[in-house]
Amino acid sequence: MRGRGGSGTGRPDGSRATPHTHAASGHAQPAFGEAQQAFGEARQAFREAQAGFGQTPEDSGQTSGRERGGASLAAATSVGALSAAFAASALRGLRARPPGGRERWTRVNHAGREVTLLEGPAYVSGALPGALMGGPGPAVALAAAGALGALDDLTGDTQKKGLKGHIGALARGEVTTGAVKILGLAATGLVSAALVDRRRRTEGVPTSVLDTLVAGAVIAGSANLVNLLDLRPGRALKATVLAGAHAGVRRPRSIAGAAATGAALGLIGPDLAGTAMLGDTGANAAGALVGTAFVERSGRLGRLAALAGLVGLTLASERVSFTKVIESTPGLRELDALGRSRPVGSGPGPAAAVEPPVEPPTRPSTGLSSEPKAPTGPSTGPSSGLSSEPKAPADPSTGPSTGSSTRQPT
Repeated sequence: MRGRGGSGTGRPDGSRATPHTHAASGHAQPAFGEAQQAFGEARQAFREAQAGFGQTPEDSGQTSGRERGGASLAAATSVGALSAAFAASALRGLRARPPGGRERWTRVNHAGREVTLLEGPAYVSGALPGALMGGPGPAVALAAAGALGALDDLTGDTQKKGLKGHIGALARGEVTTGAVKILGLAATGLVSAALVDRRRRTEGVPTSVLDTLVAGAVIAGSANLVNLLDLRPGRALKATVLAGAHAGVRRPRSIAGAAATGAALGLIGPDLAGTAMLGDTGANAAGALVGTAFVERSGRLGRLAALAGLVGLTLASERVSFTKVIESTPGLRELDALGRSRPVGSGPGPAAAVEPPVEPPTRPSTGLSSEPKAPTGPSTGPSSGLSSEPKAPADPSTGPSTGSSTRQPT
C-alpha cells in the first residue's frame, strides 16, 4: 500500500489519543441514519440550487459550448458542505463497526501509537453522493480508484518497488499488487473519461478519441499524484481541497470538484490530529475524482498540458524527494505544515510532548517512485503503493499521516 511510508504512517502529536475512541456498538446505526439523511438533503439542495438559487453558465447565454454543464455556485456549495458532513459521519460509523474488525484497519506509527486506515473508505463514502450527482464518470473514477487503493492497503506486497520494478516483474510473468494498480488505474481513467466525453457530446461539445485517451491518462495520473503527495499529514487533503475548490468554484463549475473538496474538508481534522489516515484507498480516490473534475472542464490543450505536468512530476518523483523540495521552499513549507502540532522547543506557543520512537522492522516498498519508504509497524500488512518517495516518521511537527505505516525522515 502506498501511504505515507511504504504505504503511509501515523503521526501523533505526543499527547494524542488513539484513533479508536468510539464504542464498537451503539454508534454505527445512528451514524448510518445521519448519512442517509445527509444524502437526501444533498439531493434536495442540489435540485433547489439548480432550479432557483443561481443560473448555470448555459442559462445565462454568455458561455461557449465548452462551458455547458457547469453547476450553479449554490449547487456546488451545497454539495461540498453535505459531502463534508457525510464523510465525517461515515468515519464515525466505520470506527464504531470496522468491516472485518478493528485490527484489519489499524496500523502502528513510528511512535508506537495506533491509527486507523478507515479515513480512506470514509472519503469514498462521503464523496460518492456528490460524484453521482456529477454523472457516471466521476462516480466510476472515485469508486474504482478507491477499490484499487483498498486492495493495496489490505493485501499489497513489498517485493517490488517503483514503476520499473512493477513493469519489470510483469514482463517476467510476476503479477504484483502494484502492477494490478497500474493497469487498474489506467482502465479506470479510460472508462471514466469515455463517460465524461459522451456526456459532453450530448451537450454539444465535440470530442475525439485522442481527447478521451488523453483525459484517461490525466485521471490515472492524478490518482497517482495525490498518492505521491501523501507523505506528510494533511498534505494530500490540502492538495485535494485546492484543486477541487478551483473546479467547484470557477466556471464552468464541477459538482465532482465540489464533492472532492467537501469530503476532504470533512476529514482533514482527524487526519491532522493523528487519529486517522487516508491510505491508498482515500488518496487514489481523491486524485481520480479531482482529475475527472478537471477533464470535465477542459479541452484538448488543457488536457495535454495537464498530462505533461503529471508525467513530469511522476518521473521527477523517481529521483527527487517532494518533501525536501516543499520543506526548502518558503510558502510551500508553511502551507504544508499548517495545522500540525509542533515539537517541544520548536518555537512560541503550545507544543506537544515527544515520545521516544519505537523502532519497527524495515521493509522495502513497492511504489511507482524509486525513493525508499519507511517501515511499517507490527500491525501493518505489506504495501504496494504507486510511489516510493520516503514517508517520514510521525512526529509532532508533521502531524498525522494518511498511510498505513511509519514515515522515515526525508
